[in-house]
Amino acid sequence: MEKYGCQVYAFDPSMNISDHHRSEWIHFYRIALDSEDSEVWNGRPGVKSRTLESIYKMLNSGNGDGNDGIIDYLKIDVETAEWRVLPQIVESGMMDKVKQLSVEIHL
Repeated sequence: MEKYGCQVYAFDPSMNISDHHRSEWIHFYRIALDSEDSEVWNGRPGVKSRTLESIYKMLNSGNGDGNDGIIDYLKIDVETAEWRVLPQIVESGMMDKVKQLSVEIHL
C-alpha cells in the first residue's frame, strides 16, 4: 500500500516494540483497539487500549499529513474483542468515516 501512496497505521499491543514510523507512509503503535480507553490491556499495565474514535482523534490532531478524514480500509483482528468493539464503533458514529471494513471473526 505504501507504493500507492497510502498512509498505513498498524496497531498491535502484543508486539513488544514501541511506537515508531517504519517509513514516511507506515506507522506503528503499541495500542489495542477496544471498546473503551484504558491504560491496561489484557491485565498488562502500561499497554494502552483505545476506541476507534480515540485513535482517530489521536491521528488527526494537527498532524498535517493531508488526511481527508476518511478511513479507506479498516481491518480489524482483535482476537474475540470484535464482539464488543464493533457495537461500540457503530454506536459512536465512526462507521460514517469508514469506506471499507474487514473483520476477522473469532467464535
